[in-house]
Amino acid sequence: MEKEKNIRDILSERYPNFFEENTMRYSHIPKGWDDIFISFLEEAKRYIETSGKGDDFKILQFKQKWFRLTIYHTGGDDYLADLVNKTEAVACNYCSKCGVLVDTNVNEIERGRCLGCKNDSW
Repeated sequence: MEKEKNIRDILSERYPNFFEENTMRYSHIPKGWDDIFISFLEEAKRYIETSGKGDDFKILQFKQKWFRLTIYHTGGDDYLADLVNKTEAVACNYCSKCGVLVDTNVNEIERGRCLGCKNDSW
């Protein structure tokens, strides 16, 4: 991924049809989940282009909420809704700061960070 560019710029350039006008203003995810989120968008784009379904799919907001990736959306179909749910679940297994696999057997307050990042400030 192009780390020197802001993730919002990358998303706006690559996936302009997925976002409402103010989505980027009110959305943010930690860098550790950038690749997971981009993979989700690629899969959604591929599905819409090949199936011809879900062209009304829009992301209203994406953010970290309670140590989880949260994606608010409208439109689409069951496949895209399931893809959103799967992406949110997968992100729980990766450090939100650096992107490495985390130990999911820790209490909820420590989730979302690997052992190397857990003591860093949010």
